[in-house]
Order: sequence, then structure tokens, then C-alpha cells
Amino acid sequence: EEVRVDRLAQVKNELSPFLEAQYAGLHLTWMPLFVKATSIALRAFPSLNASVDADCQKMTYHASHNISVAMDTPNGLIVPNVKNVQDLTVVEI
Repeated sequence: EEVRVDRLAQVKNELSPFLEAQYAGLHLTWMPLFVKATSIALRAFPSLNASVDADCQKMTYHASHNISVAMDTPNGLIVPNVKNVQDLTVVEI
């Protein structure tokens, strides 16, 4: 599927100079924006952040948005897990 990110690109372009001036050494990438967008989507669709018991009888909805993103590095694949994304800002992510 394709997703239009025109508005997100505009926000990133507007936010980048401000954040780089506000936080020395910070460079805004796409990753924290996508992670935060995922958290916002989980709030809108809580069944996507749920698990089912072994008998498929009980669904447990999780309040925390703990989001992992696989990253290829020169030393191999790493998968950092960002805890409680729902409570974090883009800068904190």
C-alpha cells in the first residue's frame, strides 16, 4: 500500500530548524515521526495493541505503546524498543 506523507514532510521541514536550534546536536529524522504516528494510531485502534490468551477466549488491551523498530547496522540487526511512546514527545523518542 502507499501512504501520502506530504503533510508530514511539511511538518518535518518546518520543525527541523526550530528543533535543531533548540536542542544542540539534534537532527530530526523520519523515525521518531513514524513511531509517534504509530502510537497515535494505536490510540485510535486499541485492538491493534492487544493480545489474546492461549485459548483465544480473552483479549487483553495494553495501555502502554512499546514500539520496536528493526534497524540494520554495520554490526548487524538491532531492534530497539521505545517504551511508553504514548507519553513521549517526538524529541524524546
